[in-house]
Amino acid sequence: RELMALCLSNVSGLKSGKGGQKVRLVDAGWIWTEPHSMRLKVRLTIQKEVQTGTILQQSFTVVFIVRNQQCIECQAEFRQGSWKSLVQVRQRVDHKRTFLYLEQLILKHGAHRGCL
Repeated sequence: RELMALCLSNVSGLKSGKGGQKVRLVDAGWIWTEPHSMRLKVRLTIQKEVQTGTILQQSFTVVFIVRNQQCIECQAEFRQGSWKSLVQVRQRVDHKRTFLYLEQLILKHGAHRGCL
């Protein structure tokens, strides 16, 4: 049920179009496909009032293709030449100018985005 709702939210024609005329979804059902085909097929039946008192009903099939994705950490692990580092900075002075300058450089170059 949740997968059907997710798939139907990606069908562009079911949302309200120009002038506020909306297509009404009458029926939606799964069509069987091979489990290894990575495709989901849905049969949709829609209705729309084209003129006053005239309703047009149509059925059609929508095919969704499943694509696998890796998370960012897994991509970095399998990529050639990737590395991780741990940096520790120490300062033995009364002022904090060096730390403030280092923090500004990190923010300026966007090095903080990939950090935990």
